[in-house]
This record gives sequence, structure tokens and C-alpha cells, in this order.
Amino acid sequence: MKTISLTEEAYQRLLMWKETPRDSFSRVVLRIVPPKYSGAAVLEAAQSLPPLTEEQEMILRETCR
Repeated sequence: MKTISLTEEAYQRLLMWKETPRDSFSRVVLRIVPPKYSGAAVLEAAQSLPPLTEEQEMILRETCR
């Protein structure tokens, strides 16, 4: 077990990711922060995202040109 310090803004942002009041911050971090330099983790995270809307897809295509 380790103790960390967070700014109020960082704490509030992390708090918003809790799924239930009993969800721990450790579980939140493990759920949303992929291991560093892990392409597999990035791919897994991307696959868990909802599909893009048509508008989002259009914006992404225009931005990547």
C-alpha cells in the first residue's frame, strides 16, 4: 500500500471514474490507466470504446489528413 498526493482537480477527475461508492481508487486506476508502452493495452482500451458517431468519424478523418 502506498500513499499519494493529488491536486483537488486530479482527485475530482479520478472520483468521476468510480463506478460505485465502494469502488476503490486503486481499481479505478487499474481499469483506466494502461501499462506504459503496452500496445496491447492501448488496443484493448480502444476496442472497449463505443463506436464513433458519423460526426466524430468525419472530424477524425478531416483532422488526420
